[in-house]
Amino acid sequence: MRKGAPTVQGLWGRRIGFGGGLAVALGLLVFLPAVASATPVFTLKSPFTGTAYSTEQANFNGCGGTASWARNPFFNLTNGHAYATAQSTQPSCKHSSAYTDTYASVQFESAAFVLASGHHSIKLKWTVSFSFDLVATPGPSPQTAFAYGDVFATAYVYDATNSTFIDATHTTYLAYSTSNGSLVQSFSGVRLLDFVNGTFATGHSYQVVAYFEVYVEADVGVGSSTASSLFNAGTSGKVATLNLITAS
Repeated sequence: MRKGAPTVQGLWGRRIGFGGGLAVALGLLVFLPAVASATPVFTLKSPFTGTAYSTEQANFNGCGGTASWARNPFFNLTNGHAYATAQSTQPSCKHSSAYTDTYASVQFESAAFVLASGHHSIKLKWTVSFSFDLVATPGPSPQTAFAYGDVFATAYVYDATNSTFIDATHTTYLAYSTSNGSLVQSFSGVRLLDFVNGTFATGHSYQVVAYFEVYVEADVGVGSSTASSLFNAGTSGKVATLNLITAS
């Protein structure tokens, strides 16, 4: 990623925790904004011209947590396929609550382009096939456990002429969680749409950066609880595909 570019680490800094932040248990979130259709100024699709980056990271708090990746994250410029998996496990500690969160992400940075002066809307369309396995096993009451995971897509535009950024107007994600029991599901061909709306200047050189991430978190309180979270969009036929990028 270009030095100085904004760093996106999932949803507003992450750390979902027990019922806080984004506690949409067993939820599916896909928001599609009302954007007027227009004839595209340009369309980018595979094979993509640009640069790809990938990142994987884990954060630990407490004892005994583990993180793993069944496959290193990767974006294929030839076909637009993005691969990402992440897994967290967390047992209880004797004296404090504990959590482990893990993520894997890919970024595609397009080749430079120019637009006529004025307002434009850049739209990114993803199709995602993914599966997850979330398990939360709280010990005797009042002990707690929490397993969470999501897939997340966003974008921004970099103005290389004056080194500024146009942030996403709209991003999409799919989020699931459980605080007691097992939640295992699989989905194919789910759409994620992102928009970057802004005012562009004639003669400026722009790049659009597409970002896709898989994130998981396992939280437990003191006692004998356990939690584990696995999200897969990178193995066994599960994959995210950047179908196209259009500007209108």
